[in-house]
Amino acid sequence: MRKFISNLLSAFVFSAIAISSGHALAEKSESVPETTRPSDVPENYIATPFGFFHPSCVYEIKNDETLLQGLQVKKVTGEIKQIEECKFSNFLTKGVMRKKTDEATNAALDDQLQMYSVASLDGSLLYMSTNLRVPSEPEVDNGQTLYFMTGVHDNRNTSFYVVLGWNQLDYPGWTAVAWICCESGVTVYSSPIITSENYTVRVQLERQIDTLIARVLVSYGMVVLDGKQISTTNFLDPVNFIIGGAFEIFNVGSCDELPRSGYIVFDHIDVLSTEYVELTNDFEQYYIHRYCNYNIDIVNQIGNSSVRFNF
Repeated sequence: MRKFISNLLSAFVFSAIAISSGHALAEKSESVPETTRPSDVPENYIATPFGFFHPSCVYEIKNDETLLQGLQVKKVTGEIKQIEECKFSNFLTKGVMRKKTDEATNAALDDQLQMYSVASLDGSLLYMSTNLRVPSEPEVDNGQTLYFMTGVHDNRNTSFYVVLGWNQLDYPGWTAVAWICCESGVTVYSSPIITSENYTVRVQLERQIDTLIARVLVSYGMVVLDGKQISTTNFLDPVNFIIGGAFEIFNVGSCDELPRSGYIVFDHIDVLSTEYVELTNDFEQYYIHRYCNYNIDIVNQIGNSSVRFNF
């Protein structure tokens, strides 16, 4: 398990990381140190769930487009456009530079995530679904960014997440966005969906032959209000790291800048492999920090697991 988690975190931060213990538990704290933009990160860089990227290296992929290997984007009309490789280095959350040609930059574990839950899938992903109930707004909004993430990544360190974000991509309030990172230093995202407290974000990841599709649906009760999707052929390697939930923050100076409700739940987690076998391995919890008394509750149930983040 220690080796598995080390490999997993390498993919999260695109780094070669050594883990000294299975559960990286920090001491609990009722406060959180202020997380501001690192001084080494240029002001024009965009904050993403994967760190800071130059604006020329962040692209929006529309519903009618598919991201192909080699940074090509194909429209349903057949038209293909080429995305240029990123010519700029990018930075992890705390300002550690990740060179554009280097996927093995050493970085501290606490440079990327606050807490997360993962499971290993025997085989490769065919289908995954998860629901997130949008939590309350933070009591204090100082322009901070919060990322609640679920998704997958493969053996080539390519990540495919759906992110419920507060002040994400400079949209005020809650938005739901699918993200893919980071071929040739480029990260792409789906068109954002604006959402609100008590709405439900329904996440579906599905493989269709050589294409992996993420569908993001926002509903209130039984009524679907909006939906977006993003497709890619970049995931040809086995996709077997399942992210039940992950949490990251940016520009947070106090615990009252987290959602007032004090928790968020990723529930009805259902995962199926290409061999039509359900996920049977348990989700496990890991903490990088224990600020604001973070803790995780997990219910492992085949076809209906849940992960709850408390703060």
